[in-house]
Amino acid sequence: MINKDYATAPFNFIPLPTQVIERYAAEGDIPGHERYRREQEGFYSGEISYEILVDPADPSSALMIGGGAEKEYIDKHNRTVRYKEFFKNADGVYVIPGNSVRGLIRSNIQILGMCQTKYDIENSTFMYRDWVSTDKRRKEHYKKEVNLKEEGGMPGNVRAGYIYMDRKDHYVIYPARESKGKTFFRITEENLRRMIGESRQVSYMYDHQLLSFSKKALKNRARMKSCRNEKYTPYIVQATFNTDQENNVTEISLDGEQKLHYEGYLMCSGYIPLKRAHYMICPMDRESTEIIEFDRNDDDIRIYQDDLVRTKKEKREFYILPERIGEEYKKPIFYVRAEKQTYLGMTPYMRIFYPHSVWDGIPEEHDISGFDYAEAMFGFSPGEQRKEKNGEGKNGFRSRLSFTDAEGNDIKLGEIKTILPGEPKPTCYPEYLIQDSVEQGILNSYADDFRIRGIKQYWMINELRTYANESASVNEKVLVRMKPIVGGKFTGKIYYENLSKDELGLLAYAVCLTENSYQNMGMAKAYGYGKIRFSNVQIKYYDFDAMYDHFELSGEEFKTLQIEELMKEYKEYVYSKMGIDLDKEESIQDFLFMKTHIMEREETEYQALGDFSKNRVLPTVRQIRENLEEK
Repeated sequence: MINKDYATAPFNFIPLPTQVIERYAAEGDIPGHERYRREQEGFYSGEISYEILVDPADPSSALMIGGGAEKEYIDKHNRTVRYKEFFKNADGVYVIPGNSVRGLIRSNIQILGMCQTKYDIENSTFMYRDWVSTDKRRKEHYKKEVNLKEEGGMPGNVRAGYIYMDRKDHYVIYPARESKGKTFFRITEENLRRMIGESRQVSYMYDHQLLSFSKKALKNRARMKSCRNEKYTPYIVQATFNTDQENNVTEISLDGEQKLHYEGYLMCSGYIPLKRAHYMICPMDRESTEIIEFDRNDDDIRIYQDDLVRTKKEKREFYILPERIGEEYKKPIFYVRAEKQTYLGMTPYMRIFYPHSVWDGIPEEHDISGFDYAEAMFGFSPGEQRKEKNGEGKNGFRSRLSFTDAEGNDIKLGEIKTILPGEPKPTCYPEYLIQDSVEQGILNSYADDFRIRGIKQYWMINELRTYANESASVNEKVLVRMKPIVGGKFTGKIYYENLSKDELGLLAYAVCLTENSYQNMGMAKAYGYGKIRFSNVQIKYYDFDAMYDHFELSGEEFKTLQIEELMKEYKEYVYSKMGIDLDKEESIQDFLFMKTHIMEREETEYQALGDFSKNRVLPTVRQIRENLEEK
């Protein structure tokens, strides 16, 4: 039964481990690749063979690995549409690429090996805009930074100016000239229409009916929506203008038809319901001493650029910063000089940075100086951010694991299915951050001291979903059609080199998990796709003495290891060295629960768009486990 006080989603989070296991203290301690180390030294090299099963008898089991060719078909509306095929190798055989298997196993090892997550999570600083939500702390932070004293008022700290690139990879902002304390003017759309009428250069958010609306109608969402211009696009256009004694814009001229007193730019950003404001920017103040300078990689510029990508505006001319050198390519912009940073935006009600980045939500004690299991087994790239205890940078290390493509056999293809990609992102803090309370108005966000919820994992779902709302006005380009595999098996191998017995035990654990467990991989996991099983797993190691005694391999050179014994060896090693009982570690128990428990479809539906404003939080995996135990 769904608890409406909580959010639902096809995913949840495995909490960060109680502590991070440091397997090797220094890079030189990791067994290198210069030679094969023998069993007598406590190390093994060999191969793991396995099968990945997609059960044709299970209607909720289907797998889709993208990257294959696209084909066309005629749908029921007589439209030619494209769909994705399952990935094939150069010989035309259906395969699961080795990198897909590698990513799955590495993710499992991170959790089962109690590894650090910091360097696998992008250290993003997000932007937001909020002055009306129920989230009090976030809202107050926004209002303080932009100096917004009352709803509907103008942010007092916001200035207008002009940004351009004065030399390679270097930006400057010149303030706009002040007119009685103002660097820009707000003009309502109805007044703008009265001043300039219809214009090819100005895009209006509403049609001419707006001129007949009463003050009450201008605040009515339904009435305003009824005259919305669906083709509206943000714009910037040069203009001249006059003001009256009260410092209000009274005349505007476009195209140089009439030279008025001031030169500037008329502009308007994206549409939001009830918005009516356009803005006239005063001319650039070339004599100003308050010039702001940025390098392209400065946080203020980088975070703004990252936010354009995140909000899918990186290719929209209105929002992107000038890329050509010279004042002639300047662009009007709004900005706020805050205590530690400068915020940029294309509207006075701009998006600002949260005061904390994602990494601030990871406990400091998880930032080990040595190497965890995942790094030691899968290798790592050199990086200046990561220092050893002696302060030297880590050099990088090649993986001791190699994954082949898993080739398909007895493949059964399903019908073409349609999905609508997209899901909440880490900006959705009610779900991605630990919440101390579900009471509205006191949620933790990136504006507070916070902790991330952990590692995202998808539920196993009892029913596959597709996008079936044919009547919805969804851009056809965002829909994805695919032809998944609904039955068959894939056989592959993992080659390992110089693993200690506890490392090999962890690898076996990551492949096999526990009895009756599923794993998920590939596309559309949020829709229930990707539910698979590993089976027929065999672990062999090379007997180097026998190999070197013969010119030809006879089979005696390969010796089989028992999976249960290896997993036991790993758990005992961790307990003896760190005092950690892995069978009682909450993060591991939550993970195994998510891999063995099948959720009902209704328990894993995404929230409706309107429900996100209610700031419901996800129940933890532990809460779900305990609820089931009580039942």
